[in-house]
Amino acid sequence: LDGTKIQAVASGRTGWSKKEMEKLLVDLDKELEQVEKQMEQAEALEPANNYRLPEGLQQKQALREAVQAGLKELQLSGRKHYHRHEPEAKRMECDGKNRFGYNAQVIVDQKSGVVLASEVVSQENDVGQLVPLTEQAQENVPPAASEGAKPVTVADSGYGTGSDIAAAAEKKLDVLVYPQEGTSGKDNPYHAKHFIYEPMNNSVRCPQGQTLGYQRTRGKHGQEVKIFLCKCKSCPVKGQCTRNKRGREITVWTHTIVVQTMRERLLNPELKNQLRQRAQVVERFFGHVKQHEGFRRWTVRGLEAVRTQWAMICCTVNLQLLIKNWSKAHA
Repeated sequence: LDGTKIQAVASGRTGWSKKEMEKLLVDLDKELEQVEKQMEQAEALEPANNYRLPEGLQQKQALREAVQAGLKELQLSGRKHYHRHEPEAKRMECDGKNRFGYNAQVIVDQKSGVVLASEVVSQENDVGQLVPLTEQAQENVPPAASEGAKPVTVADSGYGTGSDIAAAAEKKLDVLVYPQEGTSGKDNPYHAKHFIYEPMNNSVRCPQGQTLGYQRTRGKHGQEVKIFLCKCKSCPVKGQCTRNKRGREITVWTHTIVVQTMRERLLNPELKNQLRQRAQVVERFFGHVKQHEGFRRWTVRGLEAVRTQWAMICCTVNLQLLIKNWSKAHA
């Protein structure tokens, strides 16, 4: 499983930032207000005449409405950029450039190279895609093809949020994915990932083997989380572990156990190697589409149309593979 960002048909130069839209709206309001006053004055002098907004200013009124709609969209979504001709596209890195685009997703079969599942989303990241794409792939694989070894979905850390790993575990999907840890988790022996939650006695064990006691349960990001605290009074590494005068505090989420289990699985060299093969399996497909077929930009507008185009591209690549395999078998 992986995704690639593909540039929207709309040009990045004609998009708006929030600051640009706010300034444009002020200018349009002033211009339209001035024209309305002129029309009111003219109508007062000649009330029999029915004055209409000139065509050019009708376009400005329409532009004003588009800017207002764009600002409302930015407020709801928390985005910073908007394109009135491609409102569903978002700014993201497309082939190393920041452009309006869409995030195209695929699951590719390791043995055959056939695309088993595809999707396009407008979000810049891959959060929330692990379970839907894996389920789609399973639905698309004929029962006879899945006999024998159980299929495993491998994905990079972009798909490894705690909620995604927990959702896969709940659905009993076999996935291998590096849990997201952030930059602070690299080479830090006292990162939160090294604090192990032990549900049997409802405690947390730190890297020094000390026990953090349960303090309280509170709400955080719509979930109930458990807070554990180590007072660390005599700990020799306190200065490396925390700057909190009260001691090191650890938050245990509802997904903490399944994330810990995933980390333990990835200590297995065989599974680690399996995960390492992900890039060469799926990147071959992206390379074929972008380099060999030259597809680096959508030619349709809107998320639904883009999804259709991506499905057709995946279908075309699958047909090429099937014809190639058929030709070899009947040579």
